[in-house]
Amino acid sequence: MTAASATSENDPILLRHDEDGIATLTLNRPDKFNALSTELMGLIEQQLDSLPGDKSIRAVIIAANGKAFCAGHDLREMSDDPGEEAIQALFDQCSRMMVSLTQIPQPVIARVHGMATAAGCQLVAQCDLAVASEEARFATSGINVGLFCGTPMVAVTRNLPRKQAMELLMTGEFIDAETAQVYGLVNRVVPIDRLDEAVAELAGEIASKGPAFVAAGKRLFYELGLEVCSAHLPLPVGDKQQESLDTAAALGIERVVAGLGPDDFSTRDQIKASCGKFDEASANCVERGFTFGIHNHWWEFIEVDGELVYKQMLEHLAPEVFFQVDAYWVQTAGPDPASVIAELGSRAPLIHMKDGPCTRKDDMQALGEGVTDFQSIIDAGGDDVDWWIVELDRCATDMVEAVEKSYAFLTEKGYARGR
Repeated sequence: MTAASATSENDPILLRHDEDGIATLTLNRPDKFNALSTELMGLIEQQLDSLPGDKSIRAVIIAANGKAFCAGHDLREMSDDPGEEAIQALFDQCSRMMVSLTQIPQPVIARVHGMATAAGCQLVAQCDLAVASEEARFATSGINVGLFCGTPMVAVTRNLPRKQAMELLMTGEFIDAETAQVYGLVNRVVPIDRLDEAVAELAGEIASKGPAFVAAGKRLFYELGLEVCSAHLPLPVGDKQQESLDTAAALGIERVVAGLGPDDFSTRDQIKASCGKFDEASANCVERGFTFGIHNHWWEFIEVDGELVYKQMLEHLAPEVFFQVDAYWVQTAGPDPASVIAELGSRAPLIHMKDGPCTRKDDMQALGEGVTDFQSIIDAGGDDVDWWIVELDRCATDMVEAVEKSYAFLTEKGYARGR
C-alpha cells in the first residue's frame, strides 16, 4: 500500500489487511481526499468494534490512499442536510469513532503521508502514535470556512502545548511534519520512501510485546489521564541524540532530563567537561523545542578540591540548564536539600521526593517513614516547583505498598489533593 495506490469507484471506501499480528485500516476515498463521510466513519467503527476480541491482532495502523491522509468531515455531505439534528448526529458519530481508537486494547498508529486537516488532524491526534512523511502537513482549518474545530480541539490540545494548540486553532494555518513532531503531534518523521518501513518497524516492535501488558498499559494511560512531566533519557549528544529526542517527542514532553556517573565528577577538569556535555545536550534539546535539565545523585553534592561539585557546576553551566533536584540524594551527601532548592529557585522546577535513612546503601521507604523533612523542602520550593515527583529507586518493602503509604502521607499532610 502506498500513497499513490490506484482505486476505482467500485472499490470499498475502507480496506483492511492483516499481517503478522498487525491490522491496517486504509481510508480509500482518494477522490474526496479521504473525507470522513457517515458511511466511512461507520465502517471504521465496525472494524474497531471487532478488534477487542481479536487476539490475533496486536497493533493497528490507520493509513490512507491518494494525495491526502484525511481532509476532515465531508463538507458536501454536511451541506446536503444542514439541519441541526443531522449535524449533531454526525459529530456524535465522529466522537464515538475517535474515542474507540483509545478504548480498544491494541495501540493504534497513524500513517500520515499527506495533508491532515480538521477532523483528519483530530484523527492523527487521537491515535496512540503517529508516523509522518516529510511531505505531511497538518491544520485545524475550520476557522477558514466560518467554523471552529471544537471537537478536534479536544484531541489536539491533549497532544500540543497550549500556546501552539491555540495558534493552530485560531489561524487555521498548516504546520509541516517537522513542526508537528516538535509540538508532539507525531512521533517520527521520515522520507516518504521510508514511511511504510518506519510504520512497520514501530508496529512490529509493539506487536512483539506481551499483549496483556500492552493492553493494561494503554488502559491505565487513558484511565488515569497520565501526563508525562519529563523523561530521564540518555544524554542527548553524539549517537544518543536522535534516539533521546525522538523518544521525548513520542512522549509529548517539554523537559528532557539526564545525568552522568560519579567518575564524570571526580576532578575539577572532569566537572568542567561534564558541564560542557550538559550544555551541548541543552542546545540539542532547544533545537527540537525541548528544555534540558540535570538529575543529581549524591556525587554532585560532595566536595572535590574543597568545593561542592554542585557549586562548581553552577560556574560552568549555561543558565538555561535546569535541575531536577533529588532531595534524598542531596541529604544523603550532606547538604540541606531545602537550602539547595531555595538557592536554585526557578532553576529547580522538578523535585524528586523519597524517604528513608538517607544512606548510600540502605533501601528507601515510603514517604513519612524516614528522616526527610518534607515540610521544609516544600516550603523552599514554593511556587517555583512545577512538579513534586515521588520516586522509589529501590524499596525496603513491597513497592506497591510503599506507593500506597506515600499517597496516604501526602494527602493526609495536605501536600496533595488526592483523587
